[in-house]
Amino acid sequence: MNTHHRFGRGRYRRARTPLAVILIAGMLFMAVPTLGSTRETPQQAFERGNLLLRQGDFDGALGALRAAARGAKSNETYAQAYALLRRIVKLRTSLQRETNRAKWMQGAAALRAYYFEHGLFAEALAIDTKRFQHDPSSESATDLAATHLALNQNAKAESVLAQLPGERRTLHTSILRGLAIARLGRVEQARSLARVLAEHMTGTDPAVHYDLARLHALAGERETAAAALVRTFEQTPPSRAAALKEHIAQCTDFNAIRGDAAFRTALTTASKVKESGCSSGTDCGKCPSRSKCKKTKS
Repeated sequence: MNTHHRFGRGRYRRARTPLAVILIAGMLFMAVPTLGSTRETPQQAFERGNLLLRQGDFDGALGALRAAARGAKSNETYAQAYALLRRIVKLRTSLQRETNRAKWMQGAAALRAYYFEHGLFAEALAIDTKRFQHDPSSESATDLAATHLALNQNAKAESVLAQLPGERRTLHTSILRGLAIARLGRVEQARSLARVLAEHMTGTDPAVHYDLARLHALAGERETAAAALVRTFEQTPPSRAAALKEHIAQCTDFNAIRGDAAFRTALTTASKVKESGCSSGTDCGKCPSRSKCKKTKS
């Protein structure tokens, strides 16, 4: 092939490179150190990772959290967040190939817990729907309904719980159904249900008390809602109180009672739960109590 014909006598053109091109190339070369100074800090990488995670970009989030952890190796928060997400990403992949039903259910429950804690409700819905199809138990129905409610899919939440056989209905499923009914505008029905359920409250599960507080708030039972929040905080470990307050601040079910003195007082309730020796981190990591902990995080 005649290279002169194809490239138009390239060697002679290179000899006559315009001065402007040389100057621009020099400017770009000089700009390299400036570009280097704009590299994100570990904190910026961590924040970017959390943003990508909320957007459902697991691979992007993993890369950002890896950068944060490697950029600040002494920061346990970054290291734990990266280690946990790395296991979650692996679990997401392995679960797609898992054929053992028991192992799939166990892995799905772990994924669902992570999704819910990070507000990834669309991801949780896919898991919860499949779990409910595999095993339509009280627990799976509760989780599926809760996720529908988190996505404001109130009619779907009520449908799941209304079709639940009587022997599988629990206090919690009834409370969640009441929440769906109240959000659908049937406030009187929700109010009657809330009053009946309040009379049968037993146990110390803070999640049940919390959902009952939401139901009372929507039903206009202001003082009873505040009282249920008091019980919620009393049964919540001290290390989780801040996260609970943040969740309450974002929950629109409490909008009608936020200005009430009883509501504000409830938010200051101290926990009655004795905190364990666990550091309450997302990963056991290098915790010195790892070998003695009764519930080692996997």
